[in-house]
Amino acid sequence: MKGSEHLGLSLLSGGLLFVPLLPPSPVTYIILFSGLLTGSLAPDADVRRSAQHGRGGPSLPSMIFMYIIRYLIYYPASLIFMAVYGKRCTPRHRGLLHSLPGITIMSVLIGLFLLASAGYCGISPNEQILLFTLAFFCGALIHLTADTCTFSGIGWLFPLSRRRLSGTIRTGDRDDIRPLLYLCTLGLAGLFILFLPAYGVVADDLYPYSGAVLLPLLWLLFFVSAGVR
Repeated sequence: MKGSEHLGLSLLSGGLLFVPLLPPSPVTYIILFSGLLTGSLAPDADVRRSAQHGRGGPSLPSMIFMYIIRYLIYYPASLIFMAVYGKRCTPRHRGLLHSLPGITIMSVLIGLFLLASAGYCGISPNEQILLFTLAFFCGALIHLTADTCTFSGIGWLFPLSRRRLSGTIRTGDRDDIRPLLYLCTLGLAGLFILFLPAYGVVADDLYPYSGAVLLPLLWLLFFVSAGVR
């Protein structure tokens, strides 16, 4: 999918999941959505034209971030996997960074880098770093989930398995409105979740988990509509 679609899907999905769980705070939301934003674009650091698929190019901040991911995380990790699994782990688009092992390694390294940087500066915002890292992982995970709906698909367990899941959405196809429908559905679901407490639809002790229940159901519906197999 296009970079803008990845960004929207990750922000809306992550918001639906995390907002009911977190105490309302501007700082918390800034950290949350910063992590979701960067994580939503991070898997595409495996291509030179990252952050956007289509016209135009990536912004300067996203270019810098992509270079950091590509040269400090992706290429070194690829060398390690190449030593074990051979040429099939050669850096390429929708390879290691488009797999669950890849985004897990990337998220852990990002978290460790932030902790080391904070320790070097003599500060200890451990909870904020944990939230950013979790949001980063969630953003990357939604990126993979969205790419699963496309014709090229991804290998979720690459390089441990060669099995790929794919759908019928073609990236850049303007006649296919399914990505837009997914965005609208997630947006409406987010509004629904926000207004749940006001109408007493669910008990207060269950409300924080409402997004965690609704989000997988929506993506299962998206998978069915995209013909994922």
